Amino acid sequence: MARPTKRRQAVPPELSAQVIATYGNDCWLQLPGCTGKGTTSDHIVPWITGGATTLPNLRRACTHCNSRRSDRVLSGYGATVHVVMGPPAAGKSAYVDATASPDAIVLDMSRLLPALAPQVATVHMNSAALSTALSAAWAGTYNRLVRLPQPVDVWIVASLPTPAQIADWVALDYDMHVMEQSSITTAEKLSNSDEMNQARARQWYTLGLTQAHVDALKARRHTQLRSVGLMASIADESKSSW
Repeated sequence: MARPTKRRQAVPPELSAQVIATYGNDCWLQLPGCTGKGTTSDHIVPWITGGATTLPNLRRACTHCNSRRSDRVLSGYGATVHVVMGPPAAGKSAYVDATASPDAIVLDMSRLLPALAPQVATVHMNSAALSTALSAAWAGTYNRLVRLPQPVDVWIVASLPTPAQIADWVALDYDMHVMEQSSITTAEKLSNSDEMNQARARQWYTLGLTQAHVDALKARRHTQLRSVGLMASIADESKSSW
């Protein structure tokens, strides 16, 4: 249950000392721009969404990462977040349809279009107004979903993530699936598509993302999380300690 105020809960100095003694003083978040050393005691399950100010729910974080994370959940400590990414026409939506549970929440730009413009027959539009509306709807929904304290499955279809977004997703332990498709195949599928969509495809391939690369990043992050006693597999422990 959300707190009646958004003011951050102060952590008593003696409790912060316990956090340092138990888990060390390295920043647990490791977000882009991390300064490395803890200067604050951060709630794993955010205080604003019900996380307790107790030793099991606290780790040290640098001020930069604490601010950048805000109240986004570590996947599994609240919502479990899945991201499916890849070039246009790579089957991202179909993969989610085949994989996500029936009660999952799915954020997919292509599914937003019929809600905003049901008369439009194709997803790929050059309308600046429609593009702006779609982007705003996607961003607003995304920002809510990655903060959900409830144990729900959230699936996000990402057509063109930035390197900073990918780094954030790794740090917050999102499950990430890369739809690998050769640039030749993508070009063939998009041969009759608009220039905007073809440009997005070219941008995707400059990222050089593969499932093997993402898995390596995730494995390294899991080692870091285990070093401070955190992994999604223990998120189902009694919430009374969090």
